[in-house]
Amino acid sequence: FIHDDDKPRIPDDLIPLCDISFIEQLRPEARTAIKTFSETGVQVKILSTGDQDSTLNAARQLGLGGPAPKAVSGHELSQMDNRTITKAVKEASVISPITTQQKADLIRIMRANNEHVAMVGDGLNDVPAMQEANLSIALQGSTQAAIGQADIILLKDSLTALPTVLGHGQRVVNGLLDILKLNLTQIGYVVLLLIAILFTGKGIFFYDPTQSGVISFFTIVVPSLALTLWASKGSIPAGGMRRRLIHFVLPAAFSTAIAAVSISLIFLQFKVSPGDIQLAVTYGLISIGLLLVLFVQPPSRFWVGGDVYAGDKRFTIVVIASFLLYIVATFIPLAQELLKIAPFSEPVAYAIIFAISLLWMMTIRAVWRSRWMR
Repeated sequence: FIHDDDKPRIPDDLIPLCDISFIEQLRPEARTAIKTFSETGVQVKILSTGDQDSTLNAARQLGLGGPAPKAVSGHELSQMDNRTITKAVKEASVISPITTQQKADLIRIMRANNEHVAMVGDGLNDVPAMQEANLSIALQGSTQAAIGQADIILLKDSLTALPTVLGHGQRVVNGLLDILKLNLTQIGYVVLLLIAILFTGKGIFFYDPTQSGVISFFTIVVPSLALTLWASKGSIPAGGMRRRLIHFVLPAAFSTAIAAVSISLIFLQFKVSPGDIQLAVTYGLISIGLLLVLFVQPPSRFWVGGDVYAGDKRFTIVVIASFLLYIVATFIPLAQELLKIAPFSEPVAYAIIFAISLLWMMTIRAVWRSRWMR
């Protein structure tokens, strides 16, 4: 450059040899991470203070929003009310250009609509939005302000770890939710049986404390181990944890308590001893409790009702193996003495337990599938 009066000027005889252009290159792992998030039900949005055309180009390279991702600008959002903003942000993959404050406001609005939001940021202008998010994530090369605000720091400045973290988190939540269903159902029907005893003034519905431990082992402990080891990935279906627990637990607890009372009343008609009645209730609650596991993790469409279709056949094997183990234990003298279990002397007793368990299974399935439960 030749300077004339402190102003740069290109020489007249300058001959251009080539054109040089700079294009932002996305990290190779970014597209894979975005694809994984989309497949697991996580919506990804790009919130940028930069030029919209550049941001849209980045979104297309990421495969975000299809070949023609939708975009909305901060100026357009400023003309909308909160309801319209919520709809626009839900449909758009790119929100650009927006101000730092608009980033934070958008995340606040999304959280107000029961969305769980994670914010990935690296600069000072991302800090207000990171403060509003449920989960804030920063790269190792981010500013100190962003790192100080982050809940998770990506030490290799790579998004590769995020899908793995998401998968582990989903397994923990889904496994915990399934275990809660079994435990709360048992708590529910035990409370109902105790109430029944108080109102009747009789102990015919009660089972021995040792038998209670046997029931818990086969219907709670063993299935919980399987549910923990084989917990599935995937986001929680719409409705939230509390609503899904209520949807599952209330019908299951009431129907199980009714089944236990029915077993007691039926065996009472045969003039059997209280010990035999308690044994029959134990058989019934173990059978129903194991069937309940199949409703928690439906191995086929038939079992769908209390929960969404899983298709994992391993839980069927666990249920069958657990029931066979219990039956075998009833024939072992030491188990009979310590656990207060025994085989029935009359085959008709097994038929009654089977019939009630089958009736319970079809009834609870119909209840969960009914329109008013939906």
